[in-house]
Amino acid sequence: MYNGEQPPWYRSMFNGDQHPWYRSMYNGEQPPWYRSMFNGEQPSWYRSMYNGGQPPWYRSMFNGEQPPWYRSMYNGGQPPWYRSMFNVEQPPWYRSMYNGGQPS
Repeated sequence: MYNGEQPPWYRSMFNGDQHPWYRSMYNGEQPPWYRSMFNGEQPSWYRSMYNGGQPPWYRSMFNGEQPPWYRSMYNGGQPPWYRSMFNVEQPPWYRSMYNGGQPS
């Protein structure tokens, strides 16, 4: 229909990748209120609160990659109801429908 990534009405309206109001308002990739507020990639309250990639309550609560209730409930990568229901990696209706690893 368009012979390209953008339809002609988009090009004719905007004359480029970004809407003109975006360019005129922001003159760049980030709006000025973002830059003025945060002065960087992350907002200041994020840095001051978390001091890193994870919030402190995550580290203190979980002490690892998975929360303790996940480990205690599931004892592994799959919940027990999955194992008890299917007893294998694939559910029985998958095997019965497809008679193998791929749909027929």
